Amino acid sequence: MVAPSKLLEPPLNRMHCAILHSLPGQSCTKALLWNLYRNHVSSAKYYSPLLLLPLLMNWRKMSKNMLLSVVKNYVQSVSFAAWINAITFYLICVGRRLNGRFVFIFIPYLPCWIASQLSWLMPPQVLHFFVTGTTPAALESLMRYFHFGLVHSPMAQTLIFMICSVIVLHYQQTRKYSGFWFIRPASLPDDNKDWTILGQVQQGLRELRSYLGIGLAMDLLNPLMRRNIKLLRPKMTSFLAGYIGLFKWSTIVGSHRSSQCKRDT
Repeated sequence: MVAPSKLLEPPLNRMHCAILHSLPGQSCTKALLWNLYRNHVSSAKYYSPLLLLPLLMNWRKMSKNMLLSVVKNYVQSVSFAAWINAITFYLICVGRRLNGRFVFIFIPYLPCWIASQLSWLMPPQVLHFFVTGTTPAALESLMRYFHFGLVHSPMAQTLIFMICSVIVLHYQQTRKYSGFWFIRPASLPDDNKDWTILGQVQQGLRELRSYLGIGLAMDLLNPLMRRNIKLLRPKMTSFLAGYIGLFKWSTIVGSHRSSQCKRDT
């Protein structure tokens, strides 16, 4: 695959659009059909957490309707992503044939915008997921293009991500936000302000145990599919446990200090 910026410079800008295709000798139409198949396979892997996380988090109260809803949402997300990507590359080929060379507006801005009009056909839940997932990626791409200093600082990116996470998780926990987020903490009961620190810690440990199980199940997926347990790397387990653990710790500390301040006043 050739970097898009290189295609605008001679002599690559005059080359056949076959340089964009995955297989040598493909026509644009054959590449479209091949990309549809390949994109469905890759999207199915990429969006697998969209299927696995709801099933693992709600396995105790899973019903037939809930299962069908989760699978339907997963299939629709995979299919829309595959079609948008395949149509984008196809329109890049069309632009190359119309102009006789690769031009800036067709690499890939106009094709991507046209292909993304499929979002008008998305169900509300799928559209919400795509907006939540793709908007930060689009903003990051723009910042990288204009060389913002933030994109070159992993520490700053991590800090911003954690601050945004705390805000989202807090409003989910207090039932003030119900939109998509890859982790959803348990809602706080109405009498949570009367809980002791021990009760809060016990509730946090129960939730942490749930995410440890979810992370382990996701980490086991790749070794089991390849039938090689040596490939097990507890990356998702450590991420989910650390993520929810830090949030619960900050919640307990904040609640304890808040109650102390109220007693002092």
